Amino acid sequence: MKITAIISVFACAAVASAVDVVAPNAFAATEGPGTFSLTTNTAGGRVYQMVIDSSQLTGLVGTNLDGMSFRLNSGATWPPVQVDMSQFDIWVGEGVDPTAITTTVDSNFIGTATQVRSGAISFFPGDFPTGGTPNGFGPNFGFNLGSYAYNGGDLAVLIRFATQTPIGGTAGQAAFDAIAATDTANGYGSLFAAKWQSGSTSTTVNSNGNFIVTKFSGTPVPEPMTLGLLGLGGLAALRRRKK
Repeated sequence: MKITAIISVFACAAVASAVDVVAPNAFAATEGPGTFSLTTNTAGGRVYQMVIDSSQLTGLVGTNLDGMSFRLNSGATWPPVQVDMSQFDIWVGEGVDPTAITTTVDSNFIGTATQVRSGAISFFPGDFPTGGTPNGFGPNFGFNLGSYAYNGGDLAVLIRFATQTPIGGTAGQAAFDAIAATDTANGYGSLFAAKWQSGSTSTTVNSNGNFIVTKFSGTPVPEPMTLGLLGLGGLAALRRRKK
């Protein structure tokens, strides 16, 4: 009994809790100086792609990325009514350096991107906190197709989403907290960059986009020692039952 308890304590101590990292790091607790109206009322939806330098993601090395979220700019509120999108698909993969971002979606990934989210999404009044500077982050866009193992390096994220459909009113556009595409002093073009294009199926992203301040969530990958301790704990418990 005592041995099992001791093993369990060490195993639990070795398993780290979930990790959240905000990119750009400098704006984790500081309001971004810009905004970006990501959502659209235009038929056909949009494509939004971001690339992030590895220096902004060091806290996520060795984790399985399983979600991401945005926050509203200070003073903004959204949505005023329920908003549905029939498509909100996300891909993640090794990316080019932000200095090398191109207007071709596939060229901004190194190798093949991994689709981590598929399907519709809905947003409701109150989903995104307001009244703060900065505001708290809104709902997590969970990776419902599986996590992405991040082991370091520059990262690219692609979102393909449909036009928004408001239920019982007018939605307006979400003014997300962001760094302007012209704001090189704060790292745009060197530490991070973004592009967008009308049409959710577009293979090109011809317009520079403000970079949305993004919180990435990850779950640390257990080390071999941790897995061993958990296994020993299970064996000890099994032996105790057999006695």
